[in-house]
Amino acid sequence: MATWMIVEDEPDLYEMLEEIFNFWGIETITFGDAEEALEWVDLVDRGEEPGELPELVMLDLMFNRVMRGDAVGERLRRSPRLREMAIIVMTAQRDMPEIREDLIRRVQPDDYIQKPLPRMADLQVRLEQVLARRQKRA
Repeated sequence: MATWMIVEDEPDLYEMLEEIFNFWGIETITFGDAEEALEWVDLVDRGEEPGELPELVMLDLMFNRVMRGDAVGERLRRSPRLREMAIIVMTAQRDMPEIREDLIRRVQPDDYIQKPLPRMADLQVRLEQVLARRQKRA
């Protein structure tokens, strides 16, 4: 069974994503803030986190009106064990090209989704396409 990671501070959204992913047969690891996620990545890199590692992360960009998702994304890309994970950045922030370009350069996300999220079927297709592209590169 696949495992995906959710890093989102809005409880309604991360609970909805957990439900959707579980419906699709996917296990989830969920963090309600960036700091928890960063601590978990450190544990994984030290070999202290047993279990299946996620192949994809749904990563919120803003936490309490502060951009912290970028720090999580950058840390994932530096992780020897998690750097190949697909990163999907989610944001409710209006699209600003200069911020998006900087994020793409630093985090190298596989996809960038504006909130509200697409319908469930469309989201599933989009995430499956991201994973297929990532597998081709591997």
